[in-house]
Amino acid sequence: MLICAALAAVGVAAVVRWGSGPDGSRAPTRSWPVRYVAVALVAGVLAAGVGGRLLMRLLAVTSPDADGQITEAGAEIGEITVGGTLGFMAFAGVSAGALAAVLYGLAGSVLPRGRMGGIVLGLALLVLAGAQLEPLRPDNFDFNLVGPSWLSLLAFTALAVFQGMLTWALAGRLGLPSLPAGRVVRVAAVVVLLVAVPLFVSAVAEIA
Repeated sequence: MLICAALAAVGVAAVVRWGSGPDGSRAPTRSWPVRYVAVALVAGVLAAGVGGRLLMRLLAVTSPDADGQITEAGAEIGEITVGGTLGFMAFAGVSAGALAAVLYGLAGSVLPRGRMGGIVLGLALLVLAGAQLEPLRPDNFDFNLVGPSWLSLLAFTALAVFQGMLTWALAGRLGLPSLPAGRVVRVAAVVVLLVAVPLFVSAVAEIA
């Protein structure tokens, strides 16, 4: 847990230092696929990976009655193992990092400038994927084991914002490209959100 906390602190430091995002002043030194992979891996591991592991530990502490029970993923609540932590970081962390990097590539140009862009990126990621995949899938049995629900919702929202802000910061640092902010991109972004928001609100209401 101490190593996870230290790695999460590295992510926070990156957000503080580079969180204003892309400014066009840094010339890319690597091809864009390499930069996308780098952002997905680093942001995914330092945010959703270690941050998610710390969050799971927090929920285990606030749910002592669940100690020893088995989660949907087959993990034992309260048991901390190196293998389980590394597996979570590799699977959940990298997956979230890849989704965030792709979302930045598709819609980064229409997001607000400065640090607000990272916040909006994280919230958009949560709305678009949270209720359908993870972490706010309402049929996830784990919500019956750990809680309280309001803490789970608040913590996962904060984690998604952290993921977005770190992705935004690293994208700016590495000069990650995104689609031009044309009319098609703007309209598509609005349509997708209009479809996703009701589903997200419904999922949150069901969990709460």
